[in-house]
Amino acid sequence: MRKCDTIITKVEIYIMDEQLKILDEEIKKKRACNDLEGMQTYSAELRKLSHAKHNRTYEALAYYYSTLYHYLKKENAQAMRDCLSGLSLCENDEACCEAYILLSNFSGVLYSDQDNLLSGLQQFLNAYYKSLEHPKLHLHHLILNNLGTLFIKVEDFDNALKYLQEGYEERRKNKIPFDRSDAVLITNITIAYAQLKRFDQIPPWQRLFEENSEKMGVSSPFLNYLLTLAYMDAYHNDSKALQQHVREIVSITNQEQDVNNTFQLLSFLFDICLTKKDRSLCDHVYQKMEHLVSLVDNPLMLARLSNQYIRLLSEFKDEKLKDALLENYQLNLQAKKEEQKRGRQSLALKMELEESQYQQKKIMAQNERLRYTSELDGFTGIYHKKAFQEHADELIKKVNQHNWGALLILDIDHFKEVNDTYGHLAGDEAILRIVDIMKKVLQTGDICGRIGGDEFSIFLCGLAQEAQVQKIMQSILKQVHEIRLPGLDMTLTMSIGCCLIQKPCSFTHIYQHSDQALYKAKEKGRNQAYLYKEQFCIQEN
Repeated sequence: MRKCDTIITKVEIYIMDEQLKILDEEIKKKRACNDLEGMQTYSAELRKLSHAKHNRTYEALAYYYSTLYHYLKKENAQAMRDCLSGLSLCENDEACCEAYILLSNFSGVLYSDQDNLLSGLQQFLNAYYKSLEHPKLHLHHLILNNLGTLFIKVEDFDNALKYLQEGYEERRKNKIPFDRSDAVLITNITIAYAQLKRFDQIPPWQRLFEENSEKMGVSSPFLNYLLTLAYMDAYHNDSKALQQHVREIVSITNQEQDVNNTFQLLSFLFDICLTKKDRSLCDHVYQKMEHLVSLVDNPLMLARLSNQYIRLLSEFKDEKLKDALLENYQLNLQAKKEEQKRGRQSLALKMELEESQYQQKKIMAQNERLRYTSELDGFTGIYHKKAFQEHADELIKKVNQHNWGALLILDIDHFKEVNDTYGHLAGDEAILRIVDIMKKVLQTGDICGRIGGDEFSIFLCGLAQEAQVQKIMQSILKQVHEIRLPGLDMTLTMSIGCCLIQKPCSFTHIYQHSDQALYKAKEKGRNQAYLYKEQFCIQEN
């Protein structure tokens, strides 16, 4: 019967895993064709099913897909909540390593978008080191790319170049086909070179971009690449080409969805125009930056725009400079308040997550207590027969030639006589005293249970020699013999049968031999232990 149950369980698990796998594949298909609503519908279904089946791996992946959905819908607060919820599921669970890397990487992106760069860096680094531990997942390039982008954002172009180039090499090493990610990666490398004034390094990357633009899905003007061309125009003092590329960049920025990134790229373009001392181009770029800022409620971006305006007026000695300085001071104060506000929001979100995790752990601990309580014999407080067998099964699997196991069956001699002569209260007291004795001989990892009215069992693990078992059995016999109960004139004794194994086997196999040993102990006069030595216990299927 137990074998049949095992087969059914394996079939059910297989079907469940297939359902989760199918849902995961459907989500990836929806994502590939940019069907966000379809992706979210399947993500919700995946989360619900995986939670019901206690599959943390797929549940964490479902949170990742949901995070991606909300991020693309510009619902960053909800994206962050889902991202952190997914990360809490991955805690100390190596089975969730893929989801952990993806979610840590994504939380780095979300924190960076909030200008919380330290938290962003921490999350990227978490993903970075975990991806190094699991190279077969081929996710390391994602984190390298995002680290490079983060360093561009803080204008640390040496580190940006280091990580971006490593990211490109990682993609080629893993034979990842060229796609739009490569377009961003290659042009970010050229931007970093330009910012470092290493213009001689740019042409090979330009050619690489041009030769693979079709593979990368770049059919229309690409903002990053046009910015690279503008850098090269300025380097070669080609004013006509620079004007053309500046106006082309400004005209296509309306197509860009990432306002923060577009604003930074325009800031780089503004620097080029300012360096060339072209007031007309500076004004043209500044007006586009001003328009972008009007689209979002972002005091930090507004303060950066004001700083650029001060630079513009200062460079061209504009009479508006004095008034602009006062406004700039006020905007920077407002930006500082916004930073503090965002810091408070991050803390509040973190506290909310910690509270959620705490409550979840409480529920899990309560469930574990309930599970443990349901396994105990109501009178003695030790495992009942079914629970003892299940736990013994697990311990038997760990047995080897260096870690022996032993199953003891203990039976109180003439216990019916105790009950019939002195009453059930005396019998109950005798049982409780014997259970206390059994508990005292247990080491870490050993278990005991009540498998009948006056019959008990112990499984000992971590044994290295027969003498250890003999010593334990003799100790039990001695302590039981010394039990003295009020009104009980007879001496209590026990018979013990034991089977010692050095290889895994079925519970039924070891139990039968222990039971045979118990029969021998009783046959030889009771109040003694008999050991059945199983040198080669064959695994039963």
